[in-house]
Amino acid sequence: MQMMETILKEIPEKTTVTEAELDELRPLLAYMAASAQEAGLKLSHDKTLVIGIHLLAFMRRVNNNEYLPELDEGMFEEVSPELVELSQRVLQSHVESSDRTLDAAEIFYLTVHFEAAKFNEEG
Repeated sequence: MQMMETILKEIPEKTTVTEAELDELRPLLAYMAASAQEAGLKLSHDKTLVIGIHLLAFMRRVNNNEYLPELDEGMFEEVSPELVELSQRVLQSHVESSDRTLDAAEIFYLTVHFEAAKFNEEG
């Protein structure tokens, strides 16, 4: 859990963020880290920081009712179904109390972060 607090302190060094956004990000980041660990995915400090910044942008899109551009569903053939499911679970945890429907692009781009972490773990 200490790493999460360190990450939350480093995010403002990389991007503009409010305390309220960090407070909103904290449980999502913790859930992501726990879910990744349960899935057997080892996230480095740097990868967790990058994913944290990505999740911050996702939260902002949700809060502003913005969506990413659509993407070719065929892109999902290039990524692990298990990591797609992990991404969907993490993102859904943030929107479950709203009427927001997750779009494929959000799921795909988080999956790419997880794929990169998995690749770095194997490499």
